[in-house]
Amino acid sequence: MPVSTLHAMLASRHFTHHSLTVDPPQKTVWLLEQKNPRQSREKEVNEIKDALISYFENDPFLKMIG
Repeated sequence: MPVSTLHAMLASRHFTHHSLTVDPPQKTVWLLEQKNPRQSREKEVNEIKDALISYFENDPFLKMIG
């Protein structure tokens, strides 16, 4: 589960946390882009893309590839 969900559940004091004895399966998140985006939206699309990449690069639980 996402770490933020874990923290919220633990804060409610109705749950406890137990670590896994094996690593969970890896998941892949893809960033898809249009081949020929509308020029009128290029600035906004790049801002969102940059924000997503920055978020993923700074998350200690994620690994960027490519």
